[in-house]
Amino acid sequence: MNRSAFAGRLTSGHPPFPQRPTRRQNEAMSETGRKPRVAGLLRLFRGLVPGNVAAAAGRRAIPALPPSPRYDRRQIEAASFVVFDLETTGLDPQRGDEIVEIGAVRIEPGLRLEEIAFDLLLNPGRRIPPRATRVHGISDAMVAGRPGVHEGLARFRAFVGEAVLAAHSADLDLGFLRHHPRFGFGQLGQSLDTLGLSRALHPGHRDHSLDACLARHAIALPKRHRALPDARATAQLLLALLPLARERGARTVADLQRLGRVG
Repeated sequence: MNRSAFAGRLTSGHPPFPQRPTRRQNEAMSETGRKPRVAGLLRLFRGLVPGNVAAAAGRRAIPALPPSPRYDRRQIEAASFVVFDLETTGLDPQRGDEIVEIGAVRIEPGLRLEEIAFDLLLNPGRRIPPRATRVHGISDAMVAGRPGVHEGLARFRAFVGEAVLAAHSADLDLGFLRHHPRFGFGQLGQSLDTLGLSRALHPGHRDHSLDACLARHAIALPKRHRALPDARATAQLLLALLPLARERGARTVADLQRLGRVG
């Protein structure tokens, strides 16, 4: 899903900078602050630093990850990935917005992009707002008689299996999946975000929208804002980012998760 297509969303791919630092942060950044506290702040603000500072940080080796079931220790080439995209009625599942389309592709061990795909329109059980239809082109008539959200998510969960989920700007899409906890998407561990990976691997660029990332890697732009074409494009982007991640020392899925963190 392209969040920037909805009104009020940022398109630059950068999170807002924090407000005034707290007293403890000021102390940590003062000349008398201890080095461990400064290092802690650097970790806290990772990803918020622009340009040359992020580039300098990016040259460092990936730090070791603490033992955690949220991180996947499989070698990258040995893992399976499901790269997915959602189209929805809006941006907030907490306010009743729902999924209207799921598109996904698989990358199997050996980094093989499979032809098998998941492509399903869903009946959200509510009217699709005109503003959403203008973004993705999906109308009430198109979803009439289609499976409901619960049936669609059950099918998608079976398609995912134990693969690593990946998406672009994944926090929003994962929020919709986890809004329905009965399907266990929140139990799959940490996912991959190609937007986060792009920020880490291209710190000198400000625009990390999907369109900008595809253009940066000379990947043909699909017919945008439908779930399956966006998922295919994101999978190609992930495959293009992996060699750059290896140059940064990434060898396992956990390393990728550390580079482009998302819950």
